[in-house]
Amino acid sequence: VIDPHTQTTVYAESADGVGAQSALESIDSVTHTLREKLGETLASIEKDSAPLPQVTTANMDALRAYALGDRAYQAGDLKQARALFEQALQLDSGFALALTGMARVNFRDMDYDAAREAVDRALALSDRLTPRDALYTKAWGASLQTPAAAITGWRTLTELYPDHLDGVYNLAMYQATAAHRFADCLKTTQRIDL
Repeated sequence: VIDPHTQTTVYAESADGVGAQSALESIDSVTHTLREKLGETLASIEKDSAPLPQVTTANMDALRAYALGDRAYQAGDLKQARALFEQALQLDSGFALALTGMARVNFRDMDYDAAREAVDRALALSDRLTPRDALYTKAWGASLQTPAAAITGWRTLTELYPDHLDGVYNLAMYQATAAHRFADCLKTTQRIDL
């Protein structure tokens, strides 16, 4: 951890593991220790945390496929994103965030029934989602309802996680295009620190 003002290293933490499969457990160990050193209470850490392999996937190939699928989605290559999210799910059928990825692709392809099914499947595996990712998935589900529900879903996500840029973008988009609330859209987009 580096102080942004002085560029001084404040804390350094590491963890050892054996093989690629231990990477997520090592990240968990380092994160837990850093959160504690930075003043977060143990009760808060335990309440808001779950082991990464539990809330994502223990399969590193599935995690890589998901990450590449997310990159393809962000680049607008929906065909490749779909193929990579499907690969992630083939490797770990309970990878809830990959199901959310499929929901996003299906939504952009305007296959709303398939998007709704993917959201429902992901939320049924909510123990495999972080609280942030569960809220993100719920916001996608709200987007499949009414514009008002979508705005509520994305606003809730961005109020709790103001750094969630996808949430900010989607909230602003619904405010402008669905609700014609342009002043709200401008206020939402001004929160982004470019």
